[in-house]
Amino acid sequence: MNNTQKAELAKAFNQFAAIFNKWLEKQATYDEWQEEKHKRDKNGRFAKNGSIVNKIYKSKDITQDDLNNLEQSFESGDYGDFTEYEKFIDDTLNSMQAKGQVAFVGNLPFKVTRYYTNIGINLESALTGIIDHSLLHMKRDSKEKRNATLRSDEIKAIPAKIHSKDTLWFYDKNNKSIVMAFVRFGNEYAKVIIKPNRKLGKGIGNEIITGGKISKENLLQIKDNEKI
Repeated sequence: MNNTQKAELAKAFNQFAAIFNKWLEKQATYDEWQEEKHKRDKNGRFAKNGSIVNKIYKSKDITQDDLNNLEQSFESGDYGDFTEYEKFIDDTLNSMQAKGQVAFVGNLPFKVTRYYTNIGINLESALTGIIDHSLLHMKRDSKEKRNATLRSDEIKAIPAKIHSKDTLWFYDKNNKSIVMAFVRFGNEYAKVIIKPNRKLGKGIGNEIITGGKISKENLLQIKDNEKI
């Protein structure tokens, strides 16, 4: 082996050693407890199931720090489960009363945030939530009469659908809103309207303001909707 080959071998070994050492550091830091998988709120407390995601918040109490922590939790894949979100849906729709509560369903996918960047609009956050007042708006009497409302199980499916590759996304140029659409059955879609950069408590995020049923044909023919 000549000197050049020895030098190349030594360089390759050093590169491998550096990568391996970084991996060891990550494993050794919290190998037993794995702190990063047990999210805490800003006061260092654990939420139910170790996740701040599976929690319902009072709108008036939530801060920008809370919103930032939630966005990071979703980004890291710390979804936990959505039992509290599902209970929030049931309790609100059964009582038909708003209590000033907000639940969070996830972050807008990267292609949506990139689209906003490309059209020159700054999204303050990718985090998306729904306030109980808006949830009741989705089930208002006028929609019920037109049989245009979503079922509760379809509203409960929003967290799973927000990152599904099969979900369709549009930018409503007229209303400056985001349209999320996923298949209900056959040719019928569930349509969810999200307003970006909305006041959520004492911070800024994206709010689901309403939703309903629509045929795929009508969805694709809305002239103000630009596909993302």
